[in-house]
Amino acid sequence: MTLRNLATLLRRLGDDEPAALLDAAADRAPDAPPSADRTPSGARPAIGRGEALEIARAALRRRLPG
Repeated sequence: MTLRNLATLLRRLGDDEPAALLDAAADRAPDAPPSADRTPSGARPAIGRGEALEIARAALRRRLPG
């Protein structure tokens, strides 16, 4: 799963803040394809790879039972 795919899934589940942060991280990746989102990446806070992974893990922990 890519960061953008996870961001799309989280947005559909109503988890907009982590989704926006993951989209911003994906936008800044050196090999990232252009985003379909109309929000310019400069309007989102910049986060690093480690922080993006932690945000993704935390979002998944909130959504998965157990």
